[in-house]
Amino acid sequence: AGLVYVSAADQLAFFSPNKILIISIFVLAASTVGGYARRAGDRRPSPSVWPLRILQATAMIHLFMAGWAKIALGGEWLAKPYVFWTQVQGTYRTDAAAFLLNHLPMKGWYVMQWYALSFELLFPLMLAVKPLRKPGIFCGLIFQLMIAVTMKHLIYFNLIMASFFVLFIDEDTLRLMKLPLRINRFDAGKK
Repeated sequence: AGLVYVSAADQLAFFSPNKILIISIFVLAASTVGGYARRAGDRRPSPSVWPLRILQATAMIHLFMAGWAKIALGGEWLAKPYVFWTQVQGTYRTDAAAFLLNHLPMKGWYVMQWYALSFELLFPLMLAVKPLRKPGIFCGLIFQLMIAVTMKHLIYFNLIMASFFVLFIDEDTLRLMKLPLRINRFDAGKK
């Protein structure tokens, strides 16, 4: 309820991030309780997979439709090689974008434009096909970083979208990522 109230207070500043957060929090709140870390003899019920699939579908649809809109609504991203170059100027320009505008040749902007469009359109395929998943997540992080660095006020949106990539990491990789972060309760006070 608090998130809905805050989103109504400043609708222009966080239009998309708030909608995505509200949907995500609702899905997580409605999800079932269960044990994710299964051990031998564990009798807790297995959690339902539907919240994970809904959030995965949300990320896939959101990014694919962003790419589709760039093609279907005018097609400028296909016809003109300098669309991304024009978008990072003006109110969206960051200091990093200003530096790149002065030092990166137009061909570099053209490559970034095609990278962004290709990633958005291929995102569902890259994450639906298991061998493409890790490269897809890596490309996605680069994509979100590129936009966050070059376009002002979009960093929160990019952080939210990048956090969705965790939903596509398999359980074994998540366990490996968690091991270095684990602190032994008995050794925490000893130095």
